[in-house]
Amino acid sequence: MIPGRQKKLTKDFFNIVADEWFTRTYDPDQTFLKFPSNRVRMELVVREIKRLKIRGLMLDVGCGTGELVLELQKKGNRVLGIDIAERMIEKAKENFRQRKRTGSPDEVFKPA
Repeated sequence: MIPGRQKKLTKDFFNIVADEWFTRTYDPDQTFLKFPSNRVRMELVVREIKRLKIRGLMLDVGCGTGELVLELQKKGNRVLGIDIAERMIEKAKENFRQRKRTGSPDEVFKPA
């Protein structure tokens, strides 16, 4: 498949499923009952960043609804999330606002 075509297919897919992605993969209560591996993945990333003593601005490419970005921020890290799907970025900004984070969601989440 031509890379440009694959990018468009991926972008279109995630724009279509953006509204349900958060509830399907993370769920609003963050219990991770539907996909417990997402919690494991997130905890692993957070633990490795701490273990490796990574500092400075972090970039989450393909951030989706922003769960990892928000978790890393909660731990005191500076993080930027980007995604090719504009609807995913909109959902990430909504999640940012719902969690009453300080700062601007427009500075944290950007379309790629």
